[in-house]
Amino acid sequence: MLYAAASVAGLISDDGLPGWADSEAGLEDQARGHRDCSMPLDDSGDGSHKVPLHVKARALEFMVARNRPRRLAKRYERANALQGREWRIIAQSSSEAALSQIAIKAGQRRLGGEEVRLTDVPASDSVSVGIIDGKIKCLAGRTLRETTQKLVDQIRIDAEINQGFPLRAFLRSYVKDVTALAKVKRYKEQFEREVTVSSSNAALRIRSNFALIWAAAALAIDYGVLPWKKRPTFKAVEKCLRQAN
Repeated sequence: MLYAAASVAGLISDDGLPGWADSEAGLEDQARGHRDCSMPLDDSGDGSHKVPLHVKARALEFMVARNRPRRLAKRYERANALQGREWRIIAQSSSEAALSQIAIKAGQRRLGGEEVRLTDVPASDSVSVGIIDGKIKCLAGRTLRETTQKLVDQIRIDAEINQGFPLRAFLRSYVKDVTALAKVKRYKEQFEREVTVSSSNAALRIRSNFALIWAAAALAIDYGVLPWKKRPTFKAVEKCLRQAN
């Protein structure tokens, strides 16, 4: 799934995806390099594992939290190397266990608001086959698991071969569309109107994030970049929201 996401903007190198940096400064450099884009981080690509994942995840959470505009003394910013801290990213990663579970095992609780900035979404559920929902027809001579593995392997190959094309095609249409922002707003409002959540601030903020995902996908469908149908796409985004921890 990370390779599919990275493929959109062409972020897959010959060495694969970047691993988690081991320090907040390293994470900041990664964030600047992926500004206005997604930032897929491959946990398996972190070969050293010198710093536990929950520590790096907490550093990323702090880093994202501080990206909110605020007034600081220039002298303080210079003394603490806080210049140029602006980035707008969607950080994505995967792990065997949810970040919330990793934090609990480490004897820590997730900070208030952390679930908004780092939202855990399970990759599968009891009725799915791995990461794939829906009915899968087995390939000749292959079991269901082998068939889905073949599909996932092919998605990764296609992601590497075709990377970079979707974002360029999307942006070409987006910059020509004078009503693009209005469309995004309407799609977001549609999602927030049709998908109900609790009235807590965290739940509403998380829903707003997923509403933007739906809006971007719907716009890409309008532009012919994604060959998907809107209703199944809407339901898929809603399902991820419902299962988010």
